[in-house]
Amino acid sequence: MVSGTADVVNGQITFAVRFARGTLDHRTTRVTIEVDVDRNQSTGRQTGVGLGIDYVIDLWAGSGAANIMQAVAGTCTVNSPCYTSVGNAPLRIGDDEMRTTMPLSAIGSADGRVAFRLMAYTSPQNAPGPTVTSDYMPDRNLPPAVIK
Repeated sequence: MVSGTADVVNGQITFAVRFARGTLDHRTTRVTIEVDVDRNQSTGRQTGVGLGIDYVIDLWAGSGAANIMQAVAGTCTVNSPCYTSVGNAPLRIGDDEMRTTMPLSAIGSADGRVAFRLMAYTSPQNAPGPTVTSDYMPDRNLPPAVIK
């Protein structure tokens, strides 16, 4: 990933992820955006890096949509997912960019003041889940990005 941004305008939030030229594979590239809507690391799914994940937004080039999922407290086990799907948003894919826009209400935010982190990886169409994460933004050991 070259850049990852979040912009809030008129009750909508837009996430945009730009990749190095030629690295966005329209069949397999996947990005997970972890969002902390209350900016409280003790709520949602704790990460240990200053982020309490309340929602994740799954951008999968192969699906053509952004899947919005909410964290479900106490459900993270080997056989049970940590998130439940609560909606979708359009996903626009360019040569080197993935972009999605959704109402703030889709992620439980009233004002757009959120913390977030991006993870990029490949996920073939028939794979049961993601492969190894290839990039984090901000880097994995750094605090999340924040919209104030």
